[in-house]
Amino acid sequence: MTLLLEARNLGYGADGTRIVADVDLAVAAGEMVAVIGPNGAGKSTLIGMLSGDLRPSTGWTRLLGDELVDLDPLQMALRRAVVPQHVTADIPFSVHTVVEMGRHPHQVTGTTSPDEDRAAVDAALATFDMADRSRLPFSALSSGEQRRTALARAMAQDVPLLLLDEPAAALDIGHQEQVMRVLREWKDARRAVVAVLHDLNLAAAHADRIVVLHRGSVAAEGRPGDVLTTDLLEAVYRQPMRVVRHPTRDCPLLIVVD
Repeated sequence: MTLLLEARNLGYGADGTRIVADVDLAVAAGEMVAVIGPNGAGKSTLIGMLSGDLRPSTGWTRLLGDELVDLDPLQMALRRAVVPQHVTADIPFSVHTVVEMGRHPHQVTGTTSPDEDRAAVDAALATFDMADRSRLPFSALSSGEQRRTALARAMAQDVPLLLLDEPAAALDIGHQEQVMRVLREWKDARRAVVAVLHDLNLAAAHADRIVVLHRGSVAAEGRPGDVLTTDLLEAVYRQPMRVVRHPTRDCPLLIVVD
């Protein structure tokens, strides 16, 4: 097992308020880990700490064996790609240029060629159905198209680990499934994905492992069939639910009930 990401005792607080506390996480190559939980549970804060964009109050994170605090921005960019929850809408560049930015770490280090860059950008645009929008201004896109462009940029970055905050946000159901299939193919190529997901059924269907955050702490962690139980979900989300077997997929199916 090749460990790509390891975090221990991660915690974060601001203005005397605890947001995340005592989170341990290990992610190996070939895994997709979904982070779920209600609003305010600390999911985006956790992704920020795992990516190095947010310095934790306690604990540490190792990325491919090195602690994040010992890596400079370029070294981190060669190891992980990040898609935040909110993508800046007024980026003054074309879609093609935004995706091409994902190649910058490789260009700076001289580990790529113009042909390789072009192929990576073209493949990423095609993967997320953005090739026919590549010359449009990023700001002219719908929110769903902007999300797919940001994902294409992360894919073009060509790194072992993707850290994604709500990758399926603002997407129609067809593109939600497409994105999750692409992420599964990515992790199957001996890479890894950590994704915050609000859609519990997407998490159930596609993640290898689920981390449930509740009030800043890990309430449960494990395979979807072990974690997604009625008792746990009702306690965390304060909403009556039923958990049944999906009729065609080997995974739980969550149904909200009155």
